[in-house]
This record gives sequence, structure tokens and C-alpha cells, in this order.
Amino acid sequence: MKRVSNVVTQLKEERLRQGLSQKQLAERCGKAQPAIARIEGGLASPSIKNFERVCRALGMELVVIPSLTPKEEVLKNHTESKNKTIRNRVL
Repeated sequence: MKRVSNVVTQLKEERLRQGLSQKQLAERCGKAQPAIARIEGGLASPSIKNFERVCRALGMELVVIPSLTPKEEVLKNHTESKNKTIRNRVL
């Protein structure tokens, strides 16, 4: 998630640099203002398509780099995350 938060930070910084409100950005990319607020606040995990729409509205290009993480590590991290969620629900 750290990489996603870096992208979100860059998007927000660019929006502010251009002097745009969330509403103005939302209008440019065909989204609702609350959707932009959720993205910037880390409360939403937008699809790559929606990230791309926001980037284009800001005159930016989204470049996606495939993960080179070994499959075993991905599965391990997923299992650990799932177990943590289960533990939190039990507590």
C-alpha cells in the first residue's frame, strides 16, 4: 500500500499546485467530489482506470510497473494479512 499512498500524495500535491479544488478536479475527470476526497484521504482504493482518469485530468501520466514479487511471498503476505484480520475480529 505504500506505493499507492505515494501516488495519492503526488496527485494531491499536483492538484494543490495547480490551485484546483477537489470539486474542480472531480469535474475534470468525471468523478464526484466525495470520490476525490476518499482517494486523497486513503479511504478508497481506486482502480487503475480511475487513477488514470485523475492523472490525465491533472496532466500527469500513470505508469504501472508490474510487481516482481515471487508468488510465494505474495501468498505469505496475503495469509499473514488474513490471519491478522481474523485475530482482530476475535479480539
